[in-house]
Amino acid sequence: MNPVVHLLVYLAAAVVFVVVAVGAFRRRGPRTATATSLGVLAVAGAWWSLADAVSVGPFDARVQSVAALASFPGVAVAVGAFACLGRSATGTGWIPSRAVLAGLSVEPILVTVTAATNPWHQLFYSGTAAATLGDPVLWERAPLFWLHALYSYVLIATGLVLVARGWWTAPPAFRRQRWHLLLASVVPVLVNVVNLTGAFGDLGDPTPLGFAVTAGVIGNAMFRQDFIAFAPVARDVLIERISDPVLALSPDGRLIDANPAALKLLLATAGPRLGPQLIGMPASLVMSCWGLFDGDGRLVAAEDEPAHLTLVVAGTAMDLEVRASPLVDGRGREIGTVLVARDVTEVNAQRARLVEQLATIERLRSDLAEQAVRDPLTDLHNRRHLMERFGPMLGEAAGAGEPLAVVVLDLDRFKRVNDEHGHLTGDAVLIAMAQRLRECVPTGALAARWGGEEFVVVVPGADLTEGAVLAETLRRRCEAEPLGSGERVVRCTLSAGVAAYPVSGETVTDLLLAADRALYEAKDHGRNLVRRAVPGGAAEDAGRMRGGRRHDDADDDVADEAAPA
Repeated sequence: MNPVVHLLVYLAAAVVFVVVAVGAFRRRGPRTATATSLGVLAVAGAWWSLADAVSVGPFDARVQSVAALASFPGVAVAVGAFACLGRSATGTGWIPSRAVLAGLSVEPILVTVTAATNPWHQLFYSGTAAATLGDPVLWERAPLFWLHALYSYVLIATGLVLVARGWWTAPPAFRRQRWHLLLASVVPVLVNVVNLTGAFGDLGDPTPLGFAVTAGVIGNAMFRQDFIAFAPVARDVLIERISDPVLALSPDGRLIDANPAALKLLLATAGPRLGPQLIGMPASLVMSCWGLFDGDGRLVAAEDEPAHLTLVVAGTAMDLEVRASPLVDGRGREIGTVLVARDVTEVNAQRARLVEQLATIERLRSDLAEQAVRDPLTDLHNRRHLMERFGPMLGEAAGAGEPLAVVVLDLDRFKRVNDEHGHLTGDAVLIAMAQRLRECVPTGALAARWGGEEFVVVVPGADLTEGAVLAETLRRRCEAEPLGSGERVVRCTLSAGVAAYPVSGETVTDLLLAADRALYEAKDHGRNLVRRAVPGGAAEDAGRMRGGRRHDDADDDVADEAAPA
């Protein structure tokens, strides 16, 4: 064959290798081992092809000889990279260890040294032409060459077997991709077999051309099928690397497998008393603190309902959610059970914090709602709340056929307290009066500040007489005990009007009006009195109403003027 044609063929192969190498290194992404193996294979193939191009090109015999010897480092590196490519292309996430890389580096280094010193020892190639760096066609293969060839074919066969295995075990979505890789990997082997028959004539070493075809097909898969990025992850690697503990139990309840996360957890909880070798032991013994087994060692965790448990690991509580699923073979026969545990400690902590926050929000909402119906000075319910609750309380009493008493109380001459002792003392008197109401009114009664120095008490189940007794009790205490606190204490009496359902009225307005008229009568008869609203009695004409509020003589209190500061 024309040397120039020889040269062009090998140069074309080198160009293919360079394109594939650049593409592989630029697309490394997460699958570094696959991309690097392909890139190194392409670089070594380019070196190999360039050396062969010079060795068969129109150059001096000595130049051809040096180039022929220089091709062997590329050969040694290429076959090692091909084996690594086959191993990493199976989708197991394999990454070569330092020991593997060191082992694969030995032969390239030895063959480089042997080839460089061959003219002196002639253990790689022998003959006069080999000793004098003459025409490479005249060289005779020596023992180290055959040893190198055996090593190369073993690695090529290893890579081919791994690629075939990757194709056979690949999921359907990756079968076509792996089939192209398998066909491409067979090409160098077929080329060598054909070359042994002499079919290539004086072409020279056709192996780099076969590898160029391999690189070209893989490059096509890389560019068009996203060979490097789009690849399956082996299930065993996926389980190994998952952070959740995964355990497999045999039908008789023994632990038959566990991923690293599960083993770490088991060793932390059961290892100190059982030792490091837990696989093969009864799961009920290894996982005794999990609470998933009954007294006979049978798993009691339900398949459709996760089990929740707490383990103590290194002195820290760990909350786990454990799910059990049947492990079946290809024929659907149950061959064991898979347990998957999930650490929910942080989730539970967040849930607890959320519950606490919601409870706090609810408390704040309740407090705000309560504050809206409370008098800020006395902390009694305010007029708004009284009017909201009075109607329902009256309805309940009517429905049950029971009486309901209404007591309206007013502190006598309260304006004088404010004028003579100051509004702070007036406030202290109102606060003390509210406390006295809380002490005296029965359970279930509603006490509210009506406004100014007026208070209203609604007592379900009490008739007119019982309401009057309550009012008289409060009147006597005020008459006997001063009101206020600390230095702000004054003697202040009260007057009260009492009405009751149904004798005094049947609506809220009627009852309040009747009790207010009774209060007027008490004021008109000298104050410090309790008067009952008697149907048809004089209380109906006592006092006058102005602007919706009572107006007494000048010595009495006027609501707007008597309001505390």
